[in-house]
Amino acid sequence: MKNIVLKLRPGAESLSWAEFCETHPPYSLALDGYVRGKSRYDGQGPWLNLDHHEDVDRLTARATCAQVWLCIRQGLFEAFRDDGGRRAQVYVNDCDEDICLSWFLLKNPIRRRPPANFRLEQLVNAVDLLDTTAGATLHPFDAILMGELATLSETGGGSEGKGSRSDAAASEDGAASRVAADRHA
Repeated sequence: MKNIVLKLRPGAESLSWAEFCETHPPYSLALDGYVRGKSRYDGQGPWLNLDHHEDVDRLTARATCAQVWLCIRQGLFEAFRDDGGRRAQVYVNDCDEDICLSWFLLKNPIRRRPPANFRLEQLVNAVDLLDTTAGATLHPFDAILMGELATLSETGGGSEGKGSRSDAAASEDGAASRVAADRHA
């Protein structure tokens, strides 16, 4: 999937939506704080910002990975496509579980078509709930799922600098891949 490229810019200052559209090429997708403000789409590029931190009610906005999941399910790659197939430059300025899972979903969209992979959907929902509530949830997640989430964090370089790899692509050989390979796919 050489047409889906990660542009990791650790610590980069967040851009405004106008700055992002003016300075980034068509087919650019910003995740989880790379662009300030609510999620937005401009079909002229296309350009897309998926975020749930600024200019939103945190409890009603979905985590970035859940937004990615739904965008893919609703046809994201019908717009983010050129003659060579699916195309996106994905920009991030941080690396946490939400971004790692978002990146995995974008790199592996074929697995998100209906019928959905039940176990992968559970992982998206767990990250969505945990990220939206900053971990303050009473939902009884199962131990295996939480182990997969911990592995995702460790292999993807969590937000506190955990892990030995600095790019979110590490999640591809971590938990999300194992969950995606679940026999219930």
